[in-house]
Amino acid sequence: GKIVIESQPRKHTRFRWVLRDGTALVFIDQRRFGSVELLSNVDCQNRFQKLGAEPWPAYRDGAWYRRRWGKSKGSIKSTMLKQEHVAGIGNIMASEICFRMGIDPRISCERLNERDWEALGVELHRFVEAVLEEESSPEIAFVSQGGALPKAFLVYGRNGQSCGCGTIIQVMKQAGRSTYWCPRCQVSR
Repeated sequence: GKIVIESQPRKHTRFRWVLRDGTALVFIDQRRFGSVELLSNVDCQNRFQKLGAEPWPAYRDGAWYRRRWGKSKGSIKSTMLKQEHVAGIGNIMASEICFRMGIDPRISCERLNERDWEALGVELHRFVEAVLEEESSPEIAFVSQGGALPKAFLVYGRNGQSCGCGTIIQVMKQAGRSTYWCPRCQVSR
């Protein structure tokens, strides 16, 4: 979901808080993944203490990610979605990072080598920078509003389309979420 300030209601509005000047703070959540809660300061602090460190804006090297995820028997893509060790990595970013690393998103974290961990640090930082640069453009158009997929998305939402290598991008379910990937570019070990 996203939060916007507007004067007219939109489709998929889940929460609307009208301000004194007549505009409204509106939470729009088409897929109903988000929520709005009113928390006391103590509850807010408790909630955020459970989250891991942010991967950006500071560059985090491969050793930083390995210390947090290296012993996990879970897949790298599913592990990235768990917020208690590293916060802020969502489904789209996890798919994109696995593609950019050139690894199968189903590979266990404990099977990644030093080169993989270093690639994760580099590619995650590059991806965030690319998305932020694209979103700061005056031509931003949200996919949910009829816009095209962001240029920074190399595999996400491109099921059935050709990867740069000529292989068809596929989609599979992992941890109940869609994972987009290229079977040729993303190798398993």
